[in-house]
Amino acid sequence: MILQNLPLFDYNNGTFMIIIFALVCVALVVALLSMINSGKKVDEDENQQDNFVNSDSNNTENEKE
Repeated sequence: MILQNLPLFDYNNGTFMIIIFALVCVALVVALLSMINSGKKVDEDENQQDNFVNSDSNNTENEKE
């Protein structure tokens, strides 16, 4: 009779662990996105100048051959 009143399982611990797991996943995604977006920003003008310099150096190397 006493055994019928004892619960054989408890959902509280599992629910708590699932909530903690979800919070850890969200924190990891936020950390990943912040690391992706924190890269060094290159201005378009600087990038175009670098491409122009690289193309000039390639042309002069081709002319030397």
